[in-house]
Amino acid sequence: MALHHHIARHTKRYVSHVTKYLYERDTFFATIAVFVFLILLGMIPLNFYVLNPMKLALKDFDFNDIAYAKAHKNENIKIDRRIVIVNIGHLDRAELGFLIETVNAYKPRVIGLDTYFEGEREP
Repeated sequence: MALHHHIARHTKRYVSHVTKYLYERDTFFATIAVFVFLILLGMIPLNFYVLNPMKLALKDFDFNDIAYAKAHKNENIKIDRRIVIVNIGHLDRAELGFLIETVNAYKPRVIGLDTYFEGEREP
């Protein structure tokens, strides 16, 4: 008997055992129970954020940080010191206005904004 016939016969037998196991009632209900448990666990209003140290460590990380770190190490890259980038974070309109007044006190030639506000403007 050829090797591939031998392998095919054992593979069919193995697949039939696995398929039979998957269709057993206990296996089916155990799988459903695991998914129901995970869904219910996800509905609990607990803050698991503190349990994720990687997320906490990278919370204030930006890919621009990598670019600027490499730029400072490489002497061939000329950095224009006349340009200042200010991260406004999640400021509302009033806080942004105060920040613009503060920056304007340094008498810049140009102030550019790249921001998006959700919702309607308060009167």
